[in-house]
Amino acid sequence: MSTSKAEGRREDALVKQRDQMREDFERQKQTLINETEKARPSTNRFIGQNDSMEDTLKLSTVGLVRLEDFQQRRKELEEAKAREAARTSELKDEKKVKKRKKANKATLSFALDDEEGEESGSASQGGEFNEPLSKKAKSRKNPEVDTSFLPDREREEADRREREALRQEWLRKQEDLKNEEVEIVYSYWDGSGHRKSVSVKKGDTISTFLEKCRQQFPELRGISVDNMMYVKEDLIIPHHHTFYDFIVNKARGKSGPLFNFDVHDDVRLLADATVEKDESHAGKVVERSWYQRNKHIFPASRWEVYDPDKNYDVDGRGIPGSIVGCDFSGYVVKTGQNVTSPTVGDHVAGFLHGSTFSDEGAFAEYVKTPGDLVWVVPKNTLSHDEAATFGCAFWTAAQALFHEKRLALVEPPAKVSGDEWIFIYGGSSAVGHFAIQLAHLAGYKVVTTASPRNFELAKSLGADAVFDYRDADVVAKIKQATGDSVTKALDAISLKGSQRISAEVLAPAGGKVVLVLGPEAGATDRKDVQFIRAFHFPSTPLVRGLFPLAELTPALHIHDIVTLIYTALGREFSFGPGSHYPVSSEDRAQMVEFLKKVPQLVKDGAVKPPVIKLWEGGLEAIPEGLQYMREGKVSAEKIVYRV
Repeated sequence: MSTSKAEGRREDALVKQRDQMREDFERQKQTLINETEKARPSTNRFIGQNDSMEDTLKLSTVGLVRLEDFQQRRKELEEAKAREAARTSELKDEKKVKKRKKANKATLSFALDDEEGEESGSASQGGEFNEPLSKKAKSRKNPEVDTSFLPDREREEADRREREALRQEWLRKQEDLKNEEVEIVYSYWDGSGHRKSVSVKKGDTISTFLEKCRQQFPELRGISVDNMMYVKEDLIIPHHHTFYDFIVNKARGKSGPLFNFDVHDDVRLLADATVEKDESHAGKVVERSWYQRNKHIFPASRWEVYDPDKNYDVDGRGIPGSIVGCDFSGYVVKTGQNVTSPTVGDHVAGFLHGSTFSDEGAFAEYVKTPGDLVWVVPKNTLSHDEAATFGCAFWTAAQALFHEKRLALVEPPAKVSGDEWIFIYGGSSAVGHFAIQLAHLAGYKVVTTASPRNFELAKSLGADAVFDYRDADVVAKIKQATGDSVTKALDAISLKGSQRISAEVLAPAGGKVVLVLGPEAGATDRKDVQFIRAFHFPSTPLVRGLFPLAELTPALHIHDIVTLIYTALGREFSFGPGSHYPVSSEDRAQMVEFLKKVPQLVKDGAVKPPVIKLWEGGLEAIPEGLQYMREGKVSAEKIVYRV
């Protein structure tokens, strides 16, 4: 009995447990169904408005209801739907307005019609939204605004095409230039120097030029171009260079342009010194083996390989492309139509403004000069070497002494009355050499300075008293010798304290000092001394550092007159920015008049040339002579080159 009760209780417990598990299962199943329904997209959004309202009505009228209640409920639902639709439409319109306002704020335009569009849009927004908003005007470019600084693809492309067209045009012109033919004069130089000329194109290389030279001398036909050399102004020109390179770049050698004048015409017959040519003077074609045997002997010992990056000008001075040299002497080979004197064949001498113009300079085989600025050397008086010394130095002395705006001395052959002293500093210099003679011819008593070894030379020229410029008491001795009566002085050196001595030797009443260079700062404290300078420079910090100008010392009185004989040559010039020298008709007139007296003075032996130091080697030896001068070795002599 008890066993049956226990089994019955266990069965009841199992039934209850089974029922509980079934309920838990159903509950979990329902929960899963609900979650799935929530995650699934609602289908109500894809059904019509009426279907949605009908479903809502059905849900709110479950079971049996009266007809009046059903109709009332339906009406309420329709009104609710209408209110919701109106509110949704209003929200959409507000969003559109806000979006349009944001777009208007972000727009930047310079057009007036855009502003009007914005004002009309704002007016529409201020009223009711029953009218469509006006379409905003499109932003356009304002033609009054300069936008050339902005990137522009079309403009940049047009500029590129124009640059390319100009480049092609320049290349065509350069090709035409390279195809132009020039006559190159050369000499086959084995010590004898046979001269010939060959026609080449400017674009030809030195190698091509040498190949043509081989055909003109039998001695060269068995030699290859590689074993030949072309030497121009002591410069060995490498074979790969072209004449075009030198001509276009205005390459300079040691004494001027490498290729600027063509002198293949015979100077005695056909040369026209007034016409610019393509080459300066003849180069040399040399066998390389000959050079190797003689490179330690003059002139080959001076030769060096041309370096386009090296400056061969003298101390880097002078105008690029200009011809160096001032003084010259030679025979007239041709004259202009209006020139009556000199005539062809006359021996003349004169000077030019070297290192300034491309068509004017004395260090060349031919020179051109105005006919009225040369003087005819009397026959049987001076050689070419001696006549060449009557150049800048002679005319500087004549201008300084006799020009009415300089020292204004009496001109020879006239004589000054009484005993009047003139001081010439640097009596053994080239200018001093001629100044002593000219002043002596005019009857003046001359006191000068020189080195003791040149005392006798100065006295032979006409100096009445000579003193050592290095003597500490030189000023006192000069004053004692002249009775402290000197009122006129010519400083033919104008360096290293010479200006101070020239000023201090003047009488108590003061006087004039003519300089051949610029004035020195602090030369003297005397306010009664008038300096007549040779140069004036712009007052810039750089120039003041290089040249301590006397204008910086208030005690000095500087004449505005400039003693620089180049002003008589008829061409204005400058020595840099701010140092302009115009043509002086007065200086030219004085020079032309004095020129008429020179031949007779020379013929009478009244004016003698300085001691000549003949420098062998011609034009190509000029750099050596310049270095000799640079080292201060020139004293009481004049270097002369023969061409």
